[in-house]
Amino acid sequence: MERRAGPRYEAGQSAQARLLDGGSDVFPVRIENVSGAGMRLLLDRPLALGALIKVEWDDVLLLGEVRYCEPAGTGYAAGLELEHALLHTGELARLSRRLLCEDEPVPAPEQEF
Repeated sequence: MERRAGPRYEAGQSAQARLLDGGSDVFPVRIENVSGAGMRLLLDRPLALGALIKVEWDDVLLLGEVRYCEPAGTGYAAGLELEHALLHTGELARLSRRLLCEDEPVPAPEQEF
């Protein structure tokens, strides 16, 4: 019985991932398919169930929780339940830099006594 709420779309895209456990290890993944609520990753290492993970894919940042991880071919397949998605991250970074430059503190004028 199919339990998914929405359709999955084949992606076949390379991405970078990082576990959100305080480590700084970035590792490559392949996004096999994606939906509005989840995605399936192919990777070369196992992931712990319940682990929180950040996936950066093109101009998209996805945050999710590992729901399963199983051997697949020469590596592993992990299913993520997506918690948050941030789209157009490149544009957000440009806007942030622009705002930070415009919001630099202006020195107070000198007062004469």
